[in-house]
Amino acid sequence: MKEILKRIKKLSRRNKIQLVLAVVLTISLAVAIPVYSWFNNQKKAAEMYKIDYPNSLYLNAAHREDRMYFDLDELDVEEYYMGDDNKPINYGTAENPVYHEKTQRLYAFSVSGEGTTGFTLQLAHTNNNELKYEIYEATQTETKPNTGFENVDWVHYERHMGNGDNTENPFTFSDDLTAKDAYYTMGSQVDGEDKNPDDPDDDDNILAKKDTSDPYYEKTYGDTNTNVEAHAVPTYWQANITLDRSDIDRNKRFHKYYILKVSWESGKKNTKETDMIYLAVKKK
Repeated sequence: MKEILKRIKKLSRRNKIQLVLAVVLTISLAVAIPVYSWFNNQKKAAEMYKIDYPNSLYLNAAHREDRMYFDLDELDVEEYYMGDDNKPINYGTAENPVYHEKTQRLYAFSVSGEGTTGFTLQLAHTNNNELKYEIYEATQTETKPNTGFENVDWVHYERHMGNGDNTENPFTFSDDLTAKDAYYTMGSQVDGEDKNPDDPDDDDNILAKKDTSDPYYEKTYGDTNTNVEAHAVPTYWQANITLDRSDIDRNKRFHKYYILKVSWESGKKNTKETDMIYLAVKKK
């Protein structure tokens, strides 16, 4: 080390300056190369990082038609199952006729989207009438099912718009129907949960919790409002839907069909006011 210092002292001023510059450059390169490599790797990682597609969700009537065609018309709890001749179907004999009252109605609707692998399906309804609400998966066809009964196992839907004519939903799919009539066969019930289940003091098991400490009651009416009629308190239901790979096409789009089943007990006579029913979807 002493020998090196002696040699440096013997150098001319010009050579000393060159030596200092050489040392500084060497140290700078020793620091810069690893730093540059690190930034370069980070840039490559950012370029390789998966970029999610913009996601969109649509809740529509059957066959993704505009929502105005999702019509929950008036229920007749005294209606019988009717035949093609528009007369009640006789399940007995001519001497001993047996007619079955309708105890349910089915309503088809659709959920479609882009750039997502799942969604949350939500149902909310008031409880003025003693009705039960359930959601089922559905399969769409353009031919009338050979088995089962209409509005029991499947529902008929008459399309109002041509493919690509929907004003709310721009999607089209390779398996879109061309016929005017569409049929939706009921499949498995959607597995969801009530967020504010039946009040334990409700003998009929139709009333939601009326409790100011319940978060869903509080969000609807506030934490001090106790003067709410029990039948007006909505029931909130929710299901988290995870899409299978087969549900999503090569354009990152999906479409699924569902049936809302509204049912009641046979012989019920109810003259109460209309219930409010809400369906919603959101990204998980």
